[in-house]
Amino acid sequence: MLVGIIHTPNLPMAWDWGHNATLDQPSQISGPATRADDITPVLQVCAGARYVLADNTAAIVGGFTAIFRAMEKTRLTQ
Repeated sequence: MLVGIIHTPNLPMAWDWGHNATLDQPSQISGPATRADDITPVLQVCAGARYVLADNTAAIVGGFTAIFRAMEKTRLTQ
């Protein structure tokens, strides 16, 4: 199975209890950081070359294009 990920980063929302209770908690994998900082490396490992960090509209469009091109040679077989 191939996975492609277009990662649009989370914006800090210190006023939101949900953010504070989850993403703002201490990192579980990378030292003095938060759980929000844990997201990028885990997604990169999961998707490999099909990981795209997109923080604007052009990057999102380019990410879809890159991922589809990387997968276009993939065929499903039974």
